[in-house]
Amino acid sequence: MNVAEAARYDDDVPPGRVLQQRPRAASLVKRGSAVDVIESLGPAVIEVPELRGVAVAAAQVSLGAAGLTLGRTANVFDTGSPRGRVVQQNPPALERVGQAASVDLYVSDEDPTQAYIMPDLVYRDVIEVREFFESRGFRVGGVKPEPYEGVSSGVVLRQYPLAGHPLRRHEVISLVVSTQPDGA
Repeated sequence: MNVAEAARYDDDVPPGRVLQQRPRAASLVKRGSAVDVIESLGPAVIEVPELRGVAVAAAQVSLGAAGLTLGRTANVFDTGSPRGRVVQQNPPALERVGQAASVDLYVSDEDPTQAYIMPDLVYRDVIEVREFFESRGFRVGGVKPEPYEGVSSGVVLRQYPLAGHPLRRHEVISLVVSTQPDGA
């Protein structure tokens, strides 16, 4: 008996058993002829990577690279983690699982009860408004300049969300800001 090649993983054949042989079973051969065999290592076992603190898209790439798949995801409230980051996984990191096993992720999300009332920003300085919101974890997105006579440059003319509407941390605040008209 000759070992034809290195042993291989197989989900159906237990470790230490013959996975394949040449010539095939029940073939006629001369006495003393060589039979090549490939031994089974049993199912492939993969170590689950550590995914806590990683963004969901990056976790999915890591799982794919390890030969695993993304299982279910659930959003959970976690005060200590940024929104969209993995806070827990099942099976846990370093556990050994079969090839193509799925890994469930628990992803941080904002507290659904935590909303703020948008203040009126009209006629306020855009630099002060931006600093105020960004220092508190909000995102000021688009700031569109608009020529407006009689108002200094950098003053908020319009806002979205409107004053009095609920505002959550992941929402983007958009502003229209005055500029001096050309020739003024």
